[in-house]
Amino acid sequence: MIIAADRNIPFVEQACEGIGSVRLFDVRDAAERQAALAGAEALLCRSTLHVDASLLEDSAVRFVATATSGTDHMELDWLESAGIAWASAAGSNARSVAEWLAAVLLELHFRKRTDLVGADIGIVGIGHVGTQVADIARALGLRAVLNDPPREQRGETPLPWGDIPFSPLEELLHCRILTLHTPLTSAPPFPTRRLIGERRLALMSDAATVINASRGEVLDAEAAGTWRRWGSGALALDVYHGEPGIDPSLVDVADIATPHVAGHALDGKLRGTQMVHDALCSFLEVTHDWDHRQYLPAAPELQCDRTQLRDAQSPHEELRIVVGEAVPLLVDDAALRRSMALPHEQRPDAFKPLRADYGLRREFACLRVSRRDFSTEAAHMLAALGFQVA
Repeated sequence: MIIAADRNIPFVEQACEGIGSVRLFDVRDAAERQAALAGAEALLCRSTLHVDASLLEDSAVRFVATATSGTDHMELDWLESAGIAWASAAGSNARSVAEWLAAVLLELHFRKRTDLVGADIGIVGIGHVGTQVADIARALGLRAVLNDPPREQRGETPLPWGDIPFSPLEELLHCRILTLHTPLTSAPPFPTRRLIGERRLALMSDAATVINASRGEVLDAEAAGTWRRWGSGALALDVYHGEPGIDPSLVDVADIATPHVAGHALDGKLRGTQMVHDALCSFLEVTHDWDHRQYLPAAPELQCDRTQLRDAQSPHEELRIVVGEAVPLLVDDAALRRSMALPHEQRPDAFKPLRADYGLRREFACLRVSRRDFSTEAAHMLAALGFQVA
């Protein structure tokens, strides 16, 4: 079997060794991609590749798997009508996204753009990511208000822990913080395209915080930009309409803007490789042992500036210092803003490597910190966030 695979799927060659012959391609190189697909029966991709009839109609591909959580880059109806099986790595990077959100909240709190003490957080979409965000919220002492109409309609329990019920979206609009974690869909009965637009933003406090790390079009970008310009609230974004050709004015108005890297921790990426490997084996009905954990480096101890920690004025400020070391939020924000200063025609090509060449980042559970460096309350919160505190 020939397997065409995006070269940015970590260790995909090693994962598929013994299953088939792997042809790697750069998604930015159309000729290389087409050469890899020639005669291929399986395609392993990421969200950067649009998978539809124009790509696969005349190909031999009979199985497609994306190493990312979302599937809106895949024309699923067409794939199924063409008899092509598909799979995704749903949930693989959920913890990574939630930890990015922890970094955002702590940074905004430090800047006095929001106040986490006694705050409520409205979480729209309680799937893989939303569930992890609720866990992060609990660790930070926030009161979570949950919304997920499809799950509520199915009569599902919102969270595996606690007894928080689902609430109508209108109730979440009154929370101090609103964060979006839904898939992008236009289909009834629960379309999410421009779910948060001018009308709903008008119902929110001018001092609220809006965060989008789901899909760019879940939030009406123009309305959000206007809301941020004319109010005193905060706006944090990791996703944008029209990627990679995004609107620099939206980046400019956002308090925090990162280049669609919230889910880019190495642990989540390798988990995604494992999931597409397992899905391919299931499709082929073969047994093939491969364990992504062998490629994860040893858990490092975070080296935080002890002077900064001693000078911290609150447990939240202590947490910001640690989480800022784990999640390079400000570095990513600065890199995106630099790319927006380029001429219009150069911005898309500058945006892509910010994702494709992202540096090493680990999930909190893989990072060690020394208890003696922190106040009792901060150490407790770090453990609740998942850090190894010893």
